[in-house]
Amino acid sequence: MFINQLSRLCGVIATALIAISILIVCQMVILRYGFAASTTWQTDVVIFGLVGATMIGSPYLLHRGAHVGVDLITNMFSTKIQRWFKVISGVAIFLVGASLAWTGTELTWEAYEGNWLSETVAEIPLWIAYFAMPFGFGLLALQAVADVIAVLMGFDDALPEGSSSH
Repeated sequence: MFINQLSRLCGVIATALIAISILIVCQMVILRYGFAASTTWQTDVVIFGLVGATMIGSPYLLHRGAHVGVDLITNMFSTKIQRWFKVISGVAIFLVGASLAWTGTELTWEAYEGNWLSETVAEIPLWIAYFAMPFGFGLLALQAVADVIAVLMGFDDALPEGSSSH
């Protein structure tokens, strides 16, 4: 399914953001303690990168079933009832994800229109960092829909082991 592929791509992007953030932190340490030089843009980029990785990586985690879940009670029921719990859970994830994507879109647009900048010397436009919210949460909502469809059509057995729809 296309959404599953997109979620995997989000996992790659999140991994890249984390790796880039780690490299920038190393560069900061070398500049500050090795050369007694100051840094201007690095802190903002690391913070935005790690927060972005969290939001952009969430659809991939949902696809892989890596979100926190408590199945102690649901495992006591038949497979058919467990599938309905997965559908209810998927609908709830969709509603939360869609709501956060909508709110994130409004915030991103407001930051863009208002020319909001970070409060550091770098003055990075905040809409760039805020865009991770509607992007990540929108794809999280779509992944939840894909998982619900997979469960309802009986395709959830083809999903990765540990997936939210398996």
